Amino acid sequence: MDFKRVGLNVAKRRKQQGLLQRELSEATGITQQKISLLEVGENLNPGLNTLQRIAAALNCDIVDLILENESGSDLLNL
Repeated sequence: MDFKRVGLNVAKRRKQQGLLQRELSEATGITQQKISLLEVGENLNPGLNTLQRIAAALNCDIVDLILENESGSDLLNL
C-alpha cells in the first residue's frame, strides 16, 4: 500500500469538503498531529482503524483513500 498516496487522498478529500485538519481530528478522534503526518506522508503506517475512521468522517469508503490515483479517478473504474 502506498501510504504517501493515501495521505494525499486524505488531504484532497478533506479540502474538497472544506474541512480543516482540526475539524477532521474532532470528527475522528484522531489527533491533528497524526492527521498532519499522514497527509504529508510521514505517518507511513496509519493502521486500518485510523483509515476507517477518516473514511467515515469524509463520507467515503476506505478503498477510495487507498486506491484513488492522482487524476482523481478510482483505479477500480479503469
